Amino acid sequence: MRHERGIFRFLVSIYCMLLISSCSKTKLDHMVEHPDPRELGELSAVRIINSVEFQHVMANGDSLTNFILINGGVDSYYPPFGGVWSNGQPGTTYFPVNGFLGREWRVPKALVRENGRLDLFFQSMVGYPNTNVAPAVNYKIGLTIQQKDNRKMDYYLGYHPDHGDYFVTERDETPPSKPENIRLRVINLTTDVEVGASYYPGAQPDLHGPVTLTYADGTPVSPITTQVSTADGVTDYIELPAGTYQFRVISKDGWMIPGTDGLTDHMLIDPITLSISYQTNYTDAPIARYLVHAPIHSFQPGGVYTILAYPSSFAYLQAGIFNSSKFSQNAFRIIQDNTPAANLSYARVQGFNALPGTGVSLRVGGRTVGRMPYGEASGFEQLSVGETEIQLLDDAGKVLVSATHLIRPNQYYTIFAFPDAEGRPQMTVMPGDLSGNNTPMPYRKRFINLCPDIPYATFTTDNGAPLAGEQVTNLQPGIAVTEDPYINGNAGQAPYQILAYRSEPGMAPGVWADDIPVLHSRDFIAREELYARFNGNLPAQEPGYYTVALIGRTGANVPQAYKARMVIIKHNK
Repeated sequence: MRHERGIFRFLVSIYCMLLISSCSKTKLDHMVEHPDPRELGELSAVRIINSVEFQHVMANGDSLTNFILINGGVDSYYPPFGGVWSNGQPGTTYFPVNGFLGREWRVPKALVRENGRLDLFFQSMVGYPNTNVAPAVNYKIGLTIQQKDNRKMDYYLGYHPDHGDYFVTERDETPPSKPENIRLRVINLTTDVEVGASYYPGAQPDLHGPVTLTYADGTPVSPITTQVSTADGVTDYIELPAGTYQFRVISKDGWMIPGTDGLTDHMLIDPITLSISYQTNYTDAPIARYLVHAPIHSFQPGGVYTILAYPSSFAYLQAGIFNSSKFSQNAFRIIQDNTPAANLSYARVQGFNALPGTGVSLRVGGRTVGRMPYGEASGFEQLSVGETEIQLLDDAGKVLVSATHLIRPNQYYTIFAFPDAEGRPQMTVMPGDLSGNNTPMPYRKRFINLCPDIPYATFTTDNGAPLAGEQVTNLQPGIAVTEDPYINGNAGQAPYQILAYRSEPGMAPGVWADDIPVLHSRDFIAREELYARFNGNLPAQEPGYYTVALIGRTGANVPQAYKARMVIIKHNK
């Protein structure tokens, strides 16, 4: 009997093993039908720029996304760029993260038929562009592409009065003529169709029409990217030195068009000023910061970029209403047209002159960095990496100081000329890194003491309150803080002051140096004229990478022009 039971158990075990094996085979076969998205093969020359928040796409009749209907609640819906649902949806073979079409999509070559034809269908299953005012649960468009000569083509989705349901243009990924440069163009798809916050009290700016690309201070970048019309749509590419820029896009009437980066904090804006806004309590009226978001971006050598002006989703706050309200307004964003190689060859260098009464220039690796009057910085120059000789020259070309420094890739270097206690020229090199794009609007400041008459300087905020730690405490003349030198701020800071103190080891902040003028946060605003549309209102400060340098001399016989003071050096353009 026991023997029969043993045989029975054995047969059952064999049956279970066969059953498990059969199930496993079925699962493996199922997995083969859905290959790893990293193995989808070569990409075609077609790129889709999703400007109007389509979540779903079909190619040649096959669904590539999950086609799940999303709740259209305002605070939970910022497709396809975020929201509480965005990472909780099932992925697909082509869109494995959450099953939704993103901001950009390079179409796999396997989807293109042998004759070069590709039929695409895009759908929004929530609303476009304003779920509060004009719900449209199933906004959709179809697009047929016929590839020719493997030409690189961009398709910008979204209705425009001048171009229809989408705008088509070639994408030129040709590297710049100089390897240390970048190439850049502007596409203007601004519109006056269904933009603005309906029912919002107060006149809202009209951002439709010609736009101008500027640097952070509002200075136009190039005649080619100035007054770009919607009819033309796209400019030629221009070349600029690689570097860290805060580009702005300015409307025909002088309004700063807000930038987008997909972060919710930057989507909450005041519809009248377009500036970032906030509430201390939902029952209170929202407060405008008078700061229009424009990302600071590191543009890498060899890179090719597009600045796109287009209608995008934002939200605004109202007193007494717990949720924000969604609306559409013209915006801009940065699109990378190619993938440049890692920068292993170039750095950037800038000089600053803190030598009273002397104009100087720099020769770095045989390359001249322009003349610098006292208290002023030079522009940036590109520099090859490696051991490099740095020479400080006077106006007659005489070498005042020389040194050798190891120049590393993807760094920027500020070379400070300053006097020692006897007035002899000295030089110090301060490295920095502007390569990160993780914080779109950084407020980063570092400090250096270049005044030989103050052996130890400490910097504070209002009434001697601590500004930071070692980055600002007991700084000695010409000795740069190189380990974590920056202090960080943010868009929510109230107006503040920066004060200099005479300190010493064991006694900080020390005694207030009331002979040194106080800096104010608004001194970090490059050009107040840029905010002319705000009726005299200004932000507390502007974002950027800065050095605050204490320069000059102290004493009764020092000429007024050379008395000790703090100056601001901005490192992004």
